[in-house]
Amino acid sequence: MLQDILVRKSSCVVIVGHSGAGKSTLASLLASQCGIKVIEVGHQVIMEATGSNMTPLEFADEQIRSGKQLHFVEQLLAAHDLTSPIIVVGPRLPQEVRFLKDALGPTIVIGLDAPDGIREFRRCRRSEIHKGRPTWMRHRDLVERSWGAENTLEMAHAVLDATLKPSQLLTQAAGIWEELGVNRMRKSVSYFFMQDIGHILNSPQSSSEALDESSLLQVVR
Repeated sequence: MLQDILVRKSSCVVIVGHSGAGKSTLASLLASQCGIKVIEVGHQVIMEATGSNMTPLEFADEQIRSGKQLHFVEQLLAAHDLTSPIIVVGPRLPQEVRFLKDALGPTIVIGLDAPDGIREFRRCRRSEIHKGRPTWMRHRDLVERSWGAENTLEMAHAVLDATLKPSQLLTQAAGIWEELGVNRMRKSVSYFFMQDIGHILNSPQSSSEALDESSLLQVVR
């Protein structure tokens, strides 16, 4: 099913959600079915934080609070070929999501949401959870929410219940891609149509005459 979708669709996918929601798992499943590349914002943060004497979270927080909200996604995209559809995992800021949508072209944003307890169970040590004390994830959530990470879910075309089985999430994500993905042919026609409109608007004739409906129809033909 997903292989067929990829042939017809050219949309990229961005997956958002808090740590432990299953973003990387879903991305890997989609990629394994489609054979397309997955790139993770978190990997870029970890790579840059290495040797800084800071944790990746501290390093990211320092960059963001210094006004470099787009630094990690800019560096991430600069290092990859963007001529084919890709899956981007883990932007935490609304600004990052908007940037990715602009940079990647047709893009579907899928959100994953799960209760805090389930995310902690997935990501934290059992001994840490059983102590009943705040885990590292709660601190991470507080920091990321101070960036506006909660708002990225509101930007998603669909928010999936991350407590479902991975196979169920894969089916739902495939359905969203099928429903919202941009058809390659439609994208191509739209692109050339806009190019022709731009040519007419910039022509000497269009500067002296209003562009009427008959002119537009001539372009379409």
